[in-house]
Amino acid sequence: YRLSAYMLAYQQKDGSHRFLPGITFDQVLELYVFDRALRMFVFDAIERIEVAVRTRLIYQMALQHGSHWQERQDLFKARADFFTLQKQIDEACAQNNQEVFIKHYLDTYDPPVRPASWMSLEILTMGSLSRVYKGLKHNPDKTLVATHFGLHPHVMESWLHMLTYVRNLCAHHSRLWNRELGIQPALLHKPQRAWIDPAFNNNGRMYYVLCCLRYLLLGINPHGSYTARLKTLLATYPSVPMQYMGFTPEWEKEPLWVA
Repeated sequence: YRLSAYMLAYQQKDGSHRFLPGITFDQVLELYVFDRALRMFVFDAIERIEVAVRTRLIYQMALQHGSHWQERQDLFKARADFFTLQKQIDEACAQNNQEVFIKHYLDTYDPPVRPASWMSLEILTMGSLSRVYKGLKHNPDKTLVATHFGLHPHVMESWLHMLTYVRNLCAHHSRLWNRELGIQPALLHKPQRAWIDPAFNNNGRMYYVLCCLRYLLLGINPHGSYTARLKTLLATYPSVPMQYMGFTPEWEKEPLWVA
């Protein structure tokens, strides 16, 4: 059953589930193996972005509002956002009470009961981090973070939500190839650096996610190997039908990929 989703591209379109002439089991298996490699590639990129976003959010908010800004209800849009964050921090501290920096703080300082933001948010999940950003009350705070990544706050919020969703797909070994995204990233209409032609703004497929990752990583590490590694991955599996991910024949010529 798990493998059947990878067979659809190689079957007749009449609903008969008959395979196209010349299709082999090895082709289906190669597609399955490619998807696993793609998940590992995407997961690695999201990890780098998560660390960068976490660092920038903590840095900007601490500069503006102090070390324990996450304890200030007035910085959040809704009481529910604030109290949810407190609960998440408490649960994370309890689960990570043997983490060196958490244990040191809990054994040494009181009050404040909860560790400073650079410790408290360090142990939160990507999903919690996304909700913290979304829940911030003051747009200037959100703008300071988003601008660092070349995004509008609305787009930043949407992309963080999408990255959480895709990260969870990777963590649960779900299919990325030929997936119609359940959570679609906002379209980037005013890019601050190299981007793709608006004609290819299909944000319901994985190609757009790969573009988002590339865009963010350009701001984090412009000389990184993301593009080269992606091209190597695709070249390793030349028989995989990439159009099901939203790739176009001319995708490598887009400004984003030659920047």
